[in-house]
Amino acid sequence: MNTLYLYVYTKIMVNLFIFFFALSTCLISQSKVGDWETYLDYSSVNTISCFENIVYAGTQTQFFFYNENDNSVSNFSKLNSLSDNNISAIKYDPISKTLVMGYENGNVDLFFQNTVINIPYIKNANIIGQKTINHIFIKDQTAYLSCSFGLVKLDLINAEILDTYYFTHTGVNSEV
Repeated sequence: MNTLYLYVYTKIMVNLFIFFFALSTCLISQSKVGDWETYLDYSSVNTISCFENIVYAGTQTQFFFYNENDNSVSNFSKLNSLSDNNISAIKYDPISKTLVMGYENGNVDLFFQNTVINIPYIKNANIIGQKTINHIFIKDQTAYLSCSFGLVKLDLINAEILDTYYFTHTGVNSEV
């Protein structure tokens, strides 16, 4: 009788240990209440820019960069720092160490040292038609944004728009 009691007691204790171990493992692996886990798409890249061993990529939902030296990936989205979705153009300026991101709706973000400065002036402008940023060219710390309505000159140091150029054909703004 004593060995039967010991056998049953050992079985119960082993099962309880396994149950509590499995329960604690499940609880530890979950996010805390109020924390966000992001699972964004890396496969549909809209635009890409490379500098040295870092590849910058913009998608519909996020911006991420891949460091070829240590094979690390860092991602940023509207959930953790970006101002908008659907990046349409991206360009890195090595002199100011600033990444310029243009969005489909005309919004612009300047990303440097893991900080984002938003420039919403094109997005908020009273322009008829699309405001998509098609391409970004950088020279002397000035970014030239080719847009659906014309060309925008952007000062990267002061984060301000310097000028806007419209190219019209038969009274309609031409896409650059």
